[in-house]
Amino acid sequence: SWGDFRTFDLAPYDVAYAYLSPLPMAALWHKARREMRPGSIFVSNSFGVPGVTPQHSLELSDFGGSVLHLWRM
Repeated sequence: SWGDFRTFDLAPYDVAYAYLSPLPMAALWHKARREMRPGSIFVSNSFGVPGVTPQHSLELSDFGGSVLHLWRM
């Protein structure tokens, strides 16, 4: 779904995927921690969360050398 993450309720989802700039990642992380259920998965394409180590990082074989960062809530 496209839209403003600040107004989007993450609670009903088992997986949330973000492909944003590094700037909003801390705010999105705090929102995901508040709203997502235990066991759900937060995925960020290419940009980490400042000060939070991902539980898994997967390098993609795409043209940009992207990395998916994953956290289980």
